[in-house]
Amino acid sequence: MKFKFIEKLEVTTFSWKRWEIYPFLIVFLIIHFAWSKHFPIADVEAYYWDWSRYLSLSYYDHPGAIAWICRLGTIITQNENNLRFFVPIFSLITSIFLILSLNIILSFQNKQANLKQVLYLEIIYNIIPVFSIQSFILMPDFSLLTFLSISFFISLKIIKYFDLNKKDSLILIFILGISGGMGFNSKYHMLPIIFLLVLTILIVNKRNLKNIFIFLSIFIFSFILTAMPTLYWNIKNHYASFLFQLNHGFGSFSFRLDNPISYIIESSLYISPVLFGYGVYKIILLKKFHSIKEIEPKLIFLAILPVTGLFLIFLLASFYNYVAPYWISPAFLLLIPFITIDLTNWKFNKIFIPLFFFISLTIPTVLCFKESRKFITDISHGNIGYKLLFWYIFTDTRIEKELGIELPKSITPEELAKNGCSKNDTILASLNWTWTSQLAYHLKGHPYIYNINQNQKSFYSFRDKLSQLKKCKVIIISSEELAQDILQQMEDIKVIKLVEIKSFPRLEYSKINIIRGTYKGSDLKNKISMSDD
Repeated sequence: MKFKFIEKLEVTTFSWKRWEIYPFLIVFLIIHFAWSKHFPIADVEAYYWDWSRYLSLSYYDHPGAIAWICRLGTIITQNENNLRFFVPIFSLITSIFLILSLNIILSFQNKQANLKQVLYLEIIYNIIPVFSIQSFILMPDFSLLTFLSISFFISLKIIKYFDLNKKDSLILIFILGISGGMGFNSKYHMLPIIFLLVLTILIVNKRNLKNIFIFLSIFIFSFILTAMPTLYWNIKNHYASFLFQLNHGFGSFSFRLDNPISYIIESSLYISPVLFGYGVYKIILLKKFHSIKEIEPKLIFLAILPVTGLFLIFLLASFYNYVAPYWISPAFLLLIPFITIDLTNWKFNKIFIPLFFFISLTIPTVLCFKESRKFITDISHGNIGYKLLFWYIFTDTRIEKELGIELPKSITPEELAKNGCSKNDTILASLNWTWTSQLAYHLKGHPYIYNINQNQKSFYSFRDKLSQLKKCKVIIISSEELAQDILQQMEDIKVIKLVEIKSFPRLEYSKINIIRGTYKGSDLKNKISMSDD
């Protein structure tokens, strides 16, 4: 038996004037801000935050939008720790454009979305694990999803109102290029997705060659213009970022049958079996594409082609190397308006929604509390979530208490360039990007931490000019494992402090080495000599 309120939602047409739309949007926004404030800072987040302190057109690992947005947030809030400020806001914008897309899809059937469908969409988007995580965690995907939702909405409007004789159509194409370019400035995944969207538009809206040429000319021009920061940086740096991402996916071939199997299983769990299964089911429709005459049934291909394209790209990559389960998730975002139309009245929603609501809400909330994190560490002996939970020991001045030493001020490259390195100057350093970024974020005053292991290519390979460090005193903070692997190549190393973190038995997180010396040269060998101080 249906509640009267639900029945009312089913017959009430969507309008932004309806108050029923806003409670879920506001509640999820508040939850995401709470999570963003209290959830532990992941390795990659500290890394991207460190990018934002040294702004660039683009970066070695990813395009630059994540750093630009992060920096804007810290400037607006006047708080260096507010690295996630814009993430919940972008997630809200994504929700809004998904709702707009839902309404325009139904308009092809001369229908309008009802409030039940809108509320269902808001819930689905926020309880699917991969999208829930990206609503408060600083990852390149958060802005990619927003610009992708905008691109999807604009694509639908182009299909509905496409007429090159009208100025509005030309403006829509130009905006599509801009949103595509901004998505590309967020993450390279946008490139295959946006061009598959454009391909679908051209197929659905059959036009003559002249119109296709005008369409592509406007789109490509605005896309390249917007993506120019990323393109220019790569040209200037010998396509370093493009090559890194290609090698990241296809750089090694270690064929194992369990790689593609793990890719499929893990992806289905992150995306949720329901959305993943819905996407696979809809992919089967591809063979029927040419037999469908009406435009409305073909709209699903705006989502299916990007899903299929990204799925196949990363399935191929999984034969070469491990593929992270969230890599294909952006394309699945486009399916949310369609699954809303098809499954709003699905009988298994009574199981699916509460289950994933519980999972997506409980895990981040529990990890926001220090007591919960300590409990998880204790009962698992540091084996669960160690990469996320380990860094709390560095909060404020706790590292100095743990290590029993007072850390000096780390001199900056600007100070070195101006005055050189005097006998009283000390630099703080570490041995990989994880330790370098997390120390910079968690140590008091957010000091400049150098990464003196240039064998590991990263953002720090471009930022840190190690030739400036000659004759500087150096204090290296790192794990014993990293110290043994890397510093054994250096001469006369003296470990002045070894602190065992008994809660974390994992090798890289079990013992902290504090090493003091003097920086001798730019080569890894003979880089550090023992200091008498």
